[in-house]
Amino acid sequence: DRIDIVEMVYEYVHLKKAGQNWKGLCPFHTEKTPSFTVSPAKQIFHCFGCGAGGDIFTFLTRYETLTFPEALNMLAKKAGVTLKVSPKSAVRAGEKEVLINMHRDASDFFRQNLARNTKAAAYLRDRGIDKENLDAFAVGFAPKSWNALLNYLTRKGYKPEVIKKAGLAVQGKGNKGHYDTFRERIMFPIYDLKGDVVAFGGRSIDGSEPKYLNSPETPIFNKRRILYGLNRAKDSIKKNGSALLMEGYLDVIATHMFGFSNAVAALGTALTLDHGKLIKRFVEEVILVFDSDQAGIKAAKTAAGILLESGLEVKILSVPDNEDPDSFLRKKGREAFDTLLKAPSHVIDFFVKHGGKKHIV
Repeated sequence: DRIDIVEMVYEYVHLKKAGQNWKGLCPFHTEKTPSFTVSPAKQIFHCFGCGAGGDIFTFLTRYETLTFPEALNMLAKKAGVTLKVSPKSAVRAGEKEVLINMHRDASDFFRQNLARNTKAAAYLRDRGIDKENLDAFAVGFAPKSWNALLNYLTRKGYKPEVIKKAGLAVQGKGNKGHYDTFRERIMFPIYDLKGDVVAFGGRSIDGSEPKYLNSPETPIFNKRRILYGLNRAKDSIKKNGSALLMEGYLDVIATHMFGFSNAVAALGTALTLDHGKLIKRFVEEVILVFDSDQAGIKAAKTAAGILLESGLEVKILSVPDNEDPDSFLRKKGREAFDTLLKAPSHVIDFFVKHGGKKHIV
């Protein structure tokens, strides 16, 4: 009751007064003449073009692609309302809030350290990532120290056992204390759809293995249900009518930097049906953007099969000349990449060309 539907919808849709109601272009389908109406008297919206309609919860769940509980929590915070939950749920919610706050503090720590480390800054500069996008994606750096983050978070009031549960610290052998999970790595915060940092991906710059190290699964992080960059790309995905699925973090950042802001990536792991269902909440078409080498072709075949099973339309773009999207964009530029995007292979044509017909579903 504290939230007026006109004020809330106006944050997403440009509305104009029309008699007792307000009108604008529908955000749920493409139209040139406004048929989207919001009624302040009834506190509902309705589109006479596509038939969409409902209250503030309906609008938010559909526009932001949230579940009802997620929309309820979002609106409760906006209205200043404290939701009553069962004691067991309160414990879980309290634990998750601590972990989310911890990850936010860890992200601040990594960003501070990137500014202090010339080697890490030089690596990112050589990869062509500008400051604007480093800030936009909150890229940071984990120092070489064994316990720099651990000490930082401990001073913030977090207990070592909880830091370990968050995946940011590891138990030493023989119960000899804890040490940082990530050391001397470029750090990529991983966000959920609400914009909270829930995990990290770290790329080594000293040649140590593994090349990429991701946070383990925690109460706030399930890698099978999160795509890197989706929090930033979701609106662009809906606007473009397709999602660009990349292989790596830097591919996503570079693609966004060149203006293709509908790019996302799996988190260094195999694509799952849950990923496919997540994408389908926003769009019906996916363009896989993979390297043109044998490993890239194999990965594209596997991903395509899963996405098809999820009910998505799949097209495949193989980056030529043994380049990845990141290096191709830096060498060839936006126009060359845009030309590739205009003519991706249909999934069937791709499988026929590269064999593996038995994988088509």
